[in-house]
Amino acid sequence: MKPGLFRTIALTYGTQLLAMPLSLASSALQARVLGSAGRGQLSVLQTTVGIAVLYLGLGLPSAITYHLASKKVSLDQLKGPLSRYLVFATAALSAILGVLLITGLEPKVLGHGATPRTIALVVALFTLTIHNAWMAAVLSSRRDFGAINRITLVAVAVPVAGYGLALALGTGGLDPLVIAFSVLLSNEFIKAVLYALRVWAPQATTALVESTTHPIRVMIGFSLLAWACDSIQFLTYRLDVWLVSGYHGDSALGQYSLAVTLGEMVWLLASAIAAVFFPHVPTMERSVAIALTCRLAAFSFVASFGLALIGFLLSIPLLPIIFTAQFEPSVQLLGILLIGVVPYSIAKVVGNYLAGSGAMRFSLYSALVSMVVCVTLDLIFIPRFGAIAAAGATATAYCVFTAVIVESFRRREKLSWSDVLRHARTPQKLAPAGGT
Repeated sequence: MKPGLFRTIALTYGTQLLAMPLSLASSALQARVLGSAGRGQLSVLQTTVGIAVLYLGLGLPSAITYHLASKKVSLDQLKGPLSRYLVFATAALSAILGVLLITGLEPKVLGHGATPRTIALVVALFTLTIHNAWMAAVLSSRRDFGAINRITLVAVAVPVAGYGLALALGTGGLDPLVIAFSVLLSNEFIKAVLYALRVWAPQATTALVESTTHPIRVMIGFSLLAWACDSIQFLTYRLDVWLVSGYHGDSALGQYSLAVTLGEMVWLLASAIAAVFFPHVPTMERSVAIALTCRLAAFSFVASFGLALIGFLLSIPLLPIIFTAQFEPSVQLLGILLIGVVPYSIAKVVGNYLAGSGAMRFSLYSALVSMVVCVTLDLIFIPRFGAIAAAGATATAYCVFTAVIVESFRRREKLSWSDVLRHARTPQKLAPAGGT
């Protein structure tokens, strides 16, 4: 029998805690290899990969988890269509970037670090990243978080080793940006191999689900809602990358991107809870799932607040030492971001409950409202105030998203605020309809 929900959350969070020192070490070594300007260039290219994954990925990871967990489709039915779509998506991205390269527009879109070599690395990283997202979704649908956790621990060690070797041996005349991208690519390749070995293990094969409808058609409604929500959110929180870089340079962007990376570490617990909770929701008794959502969201908020406070206080003396004095402005940016990061931990849990219960549209509504707020603030204030304005706009958008999605959850489930608080204070027993 697989571990229960709470034990799985604890194991997943424990894995994230073990991975955190390696992630910090990786960020510190990367900062020393690239410097603030190089990190800014890498941030633009990574953002490009992220946008490609979201816009060409069509929200399939969430749909895969939901529909496999609900037993509406089987992996055997998805194998062929997903393989063909991955080839199509890779070809589409290659064509788009090829046009940019031919027309000479690549620096305007991909930043100052764009070259034919880095563009090729972007395509390769995209292909591996989208493959790994799908494979992780399959394991999540099986609630096989033990395998996901093990792969996470293996993968976080790769960048540390790669950047460490680059510092110890020198770049050998290679562009540090190419070295950094090669490290990222190696990491994703190792993850791809490990995921494939686990997903396609003989004992993991599943029986066909009887259906006359093409599996992609079964998933498309949920998939497109997830795609729209994720795409809007990503653009909302990454538009500032180009604005900060364009108005204030790669160095300012490097400082801001470090603050974002460190701020998102506060979500380790919330992400663990949300990820493990999601595939349980479709088979869980609704009243239990609602009460558990309130309890887990409250716990996530309190824990995230504590992590944020301790992390920020430690960053004041330690960040300039660990990441070099070039990144000292990141401390102030981190403090601003944390104002929104902490409440957003609630939205992660509530959003995954709504998605798991087939109500993804509420995440879309929340994303649209927060996008209007964030983009408006970005366009007005970043040209004048730079990264500080970007941090403030992002923190505000996080708070707005959280407020909208929590209110949507409360109204959909017909809960008063006293009901929400009562559930948040009362420990719940896990009683899924389909077992764990």
